[in-house]
Amino acid sequence: MTDISKNPRQSDDSVQVHRGKLKPATETRYAKCSGAFRQWCETRGRCPLPADGDTVVNYLHHAIAEGAPWSATKDIRWAIRRMHRDNGVPDPTQTPYFKKRYKDFETRMRSSGIAPKPEEGK
Repeated sequence: MTDISKNPRQSDDSVQVHRGKLKPATETRYAKCSGAFRQWCETRGRCPLPADGDTVVNYLHHAIAEGAPWSATKDIRWAIRRMHRDNGVPDPTQTPYFKKRYKDFETRMRSSGIAPKPEEGK
């Protein structure tokens, strides 16, 4: 695990939201999702920026366990992806490792009735 207190990219000053490029409601959603992810990481001694695939999947599991609807996982992944891209660090949601872990997570959530099952014929 990375010690976030020693990561210069972690400070609030380093997270850059490109103001004016998002609609206000979208920017609010981004700030809420990315802020919650960062806070969760900080309380667990994990590095939110750059995060690794395990951290993202563990956070998604946490969000669902805390009552977030399945549909929120899309917003969360988008916010984490944008946070990384805006700060010029590798996007953990695009790695083959994350995609495999996410697919496994999604399968578990489907089997427990949390995630919708794929529609027949698609």
